[in-house]
Amino acid sequence: MEKVMWFSHNWSFVLVFVYVELLSSTSANNHGTCDDFMVCVDETGLIQTEGATWYPNECQTCTCTDSTVYCHNLPVSCPPPPHSYCTEIPGPCCPQWNCSSGCVDESGQHRDLGSSWYSCPCLYHTCTKTGITTSIKECYLPDPVHSMCLKFTPENECCPQWNCSGCTDPAGNYHVPGEEWTTTDPCISFVCTEDGIKEQRVECALTSRPHEGCSTYLPAGSCCPKWNCSGCSDHTGHHPVLEVWKIDHCTTRVCTMTGIQTTRESCQLVPAPHNTCVKHILPNKCCPVWRCRGCIDYSGSFHEIGEEWRTENPCFLFKCTEDGITLNRLQCQDIHPPRADCSKYTPVGECCPKWNCSGCVDEVGINRSLYEVWKRDSCTTNFCTRNGIQTSEEVCELGPAPHPSCQKNISEGDCCPQWNCRGCFDNTGNYHEIGHEWNTHYPCLKLVCEQAGITMKLTNCTDLNPPHPNCRKYIPEGECCPVWNCSGCVQDGAYHPLHHIWKSDPCTTLTCTNTGIQVTKENCTLGPSPGPSCRKYIKNGDCCPKWNCSGCTDKFGKYYELHQKWSTNECIAHECTLKGIRTTVVTCIEKPHPNCIELPPLPGACCSKWNCGQDCRLVKCGGAPGPDCNATTPPLACCPIWKCRGCFDDLGKYHLLGSEWKNDNCNTSICTELGIKISEEVCSKTLPPHPSCSEYTPEEECCSKWNCSGCVDSGVLHQVGDEWKVDPCVTHVCTKSGILKRKKICYLGSAPDKSCRQYTAPEECCPRWECSNCLDEQSVRRMEGDTWHDPLNLCKQCSCIDGSVTCVLPDCASPPPWLCDPPHVNEKCCPNSCDPQTGKICKDEEGILRVEGESWKDPKDPCINCSCDGGTVKCTNLVCAPPPSWQCVPPKLPGQCCPNYCDSPTNATTLSPVILDEECFDHIGTQRKLGEKWLDPSNSCVEFSCGRLGFITERKIC
Repeated sequence: MEKVMWFSHNWSFVLVFVYVELLSSTSANNHGTCDDFMVCVDETGLIQTEGATWYPNECQTCTCTDSTVYCHNLPVSCPPPPHSYCTEIPGPCCPQWNCSSGCVDESGQHRDLGSSWYSCPCLYHTCTKTGITTSIKECYLPDPVHSMCLKFTPENECCPQWNCSGCTDPAGNYHVPGEEWTTTDPCISFVCTEDGIKEQRVECALTSRPHEGCSTYLPAGSCCPKWNCSGCSDHTGHHPVLEVWKIDHCTTRVCTMTGIQTTRESCQLVPAPHNTCVKHILPNKCCPVWRCRGCIDYSGSFHEIGEEWRTENPCFLFKCTEDGITLNRLQCQDIHPPRADCSKYTPVGECCPKWNCSGCVDEVGINRSLYEVWKRDSCTTNFCTRNGIQTSEEVCELGPAPHPSCQKNISEGDCCPQWNCRGCFDNTGNYHEIGHEWNTHYPCLKLVCEQAGITMKLTNCTDLNPPHPNCRKYIPEGECCPVWNCSGCVQDGAYHPLHHIWKSDPCTTLTCTNTGIQVTKENCTLGPSPGPSCRKYIKNGDCCPKWNCSGCTDKFGKYYELHQKWSTNECIAHECTLKGIRTTVVTCIEKPHPNCIELPPLPGACCSKWNCGQDCRLVKCGGAPGPDCNATTPPLACCPIWKCRGCFDDLGKYHLLGSEWKNDNCNTSICTELGIKISEEVCSKTLPPHPSCSEYTPEEECCSKWNCSGCVDSGVLHQVGDEWKVDPCVTHVCTKSGILKRKKICYLGSAPDKSCRQYTAPEECCPRWECSNCLDEQSVRRMEGDTWHDPLNLCKQCSCIDGSVTCVLPDCASPPPWLCDPPHVNEKCCPNSCDPQTGKICKDEEGILRVEGESWKDPKDPCINCSCDGGTVKCTNLVCAPPPSWQCVPPKLPGQCCPNYCDSPTNATTLSPVILDEECFDHIGTQRKLGEKWLDPSNSCVEFSCGRLGFITERKIC
């Protein structure tokens, strides 16, 4: 027998006390322990063992501990409502949203669910359960009747239309039908017809030459040539047509059909190059030139006759002569090298080369020390060896471009290029750069390419007052906002350009003129009837009536043309035939089956419509999905819809109505009113966007995807820009175009000496020479027998003995017998011994110990000097001279206390030192004396020295 007691509070936890009395089948001698009877009963009545964990719903987890059920809420992220008009339906875990009440548009207006509306002629919106969807109206414009048609967009409409009532020439001028005009060619004229612009060419008929000496010419503005039978005469004599002659050096004459044309040469003399130049006219020339006494070189400098000078090339010698500037090239003597290992180089600023017998000379003439490494460019590395300069080049391999908009880009300091792909592709496949705007077929809507993709940009129009009362508003073609038209015509809100012709009705023709709309009425005259059976009729679109003698007249006396159809009501139709009027009566369809509802006829229709569901005689309905379900049968439905409170899955777990849960990554179950519905995600197989893409399936997803922004190597995904090594000599780089393979090429020169052998260190690609001399901890090569101090510990002295580095520490004196804790002071190797009488030692603000009498500068403030006096740190401030009375802005030098002022109001470049710092502080704050030198602790090849004004200079010594 069991008793169950439930206690709950705000669904945060549930305590269940269970008293279980079980009948044991074991003998009296086999009594179970207390732990054998510690169990719990869950909310469904199932017995849970001690320590078991289960989930009563999606928001809670429960555990059986000490025969007590403990439950707590799980952290669940609930989705927000699709829009603000959704109503919350409380649930045990997350609320459900009922969004069937409608939407709110941009202006704050409420819209019913399923309703659609336009915000502008081309942009319409629809209210759905997921919010407002926006679409752009698609326009289709057929080909024009002829090429002269004018495209325009009516006001308050989205799509453009063709206006083919006139002609528009290539210059954009409009012409009414029948209008004729010419262009710059007087032999061609044009006329506007119904089929477009027609071209007419003038045919010229030239008569025979009147007499000898006549020549043809073309008058200005004429198409056909004419005869000219006269020449030209002046004081030099008679000249035939087209003869050219000179009357002086600057004047030329030509005999034309219209008389003598005279041309005088215009002289434009530039200013004199310098004050030694004079004007001079050459023989048979019109315009003067400058004659100068000296020479002007290419840089604009003046040189006297006989003067010599050099330019950037030290081997070129120029000289100014009366004939101009002459060039002499210096000749260098060929000198043999002092010894075989010397190399030739040319010092900077000199013409002839010299021999360099220690190191290398690069391609620009710079002397390089032995074993020096430098870069000639971002892809080429040079190395100075005893055998000369060794060069290594980096090899680049770049795959194809991901798409045509990509461009190769080499970053500053890099050797190999990469693809740079930025921008947007629109729905037509056109590429746009970031920030580019382009128009759509709707002038008020523009598209912009941004980092987040393509966004829409609407143009807002401002309402302008008309210039005068006769102006009318219209929207020009291809523009968004209306403008005022004060030169055309507007009728019934429609704009008509100047000279446009249209009809308001079949008998009225309107023409837009400069004085307004001109109205023309058509007058009709009809003769007597040809016979008694003839009837007057007006053809659709015509103004005047005509006689029709082949038709029908109904019983009401109304006349109909042959083959014309009409109806007396929705169910009776008539047609005029050669045999008379034929009448047809419509037969309506009967009710198809019992599960149909009759709908009233539509306007203009004869028969009712039947709205039918399934034939219930052929449908078999199932029972209730669960015991707590209620049945409701909608109209035209055969089977009832069961309304249940929830669903039980195959494992017996209960789910609320409308809840969803995943069986696996590809299958989702939904609890519906009809029961559990299982939806399976179908994966579509697509081709990779480009060959470098790799296929992978993301975690907790069903379908595979193409990875084109990273790289997959041996099943490992790498992001764009990642680098990884395959072996010491091969590096892979993930780029947008795929995996870029970089292989290091090694160049090893000859051995420095005979004791060296090739050696490749682990995890390294290129071999190197290992010689009997030594390589210290900073990779500096030491010769056999060399002795040096470790730059990281100056107390450690090292030696190169038999190819090995041996380091020893100094032998410091034993501590004194009296009580003393001798500390290390600054960079001394052995500790200072305490004074047996005083033992006075100071500690500064940085924690550094100072000996008696030692002085130093505060590293934070160069104006404070401190000293150790009797075991106490005493500090004093430096007093600087006051600034001068004149305006002066002194420079602030590193480590300097007092500023250096200008020594006079007019000489701001000369410094008058008031107090000069004769000490330096290195990068760790150690005080250095003027002229002191020390090595860089991290690189023993770099030497620092302390200069005046606290400046520290750096120099390479190896």
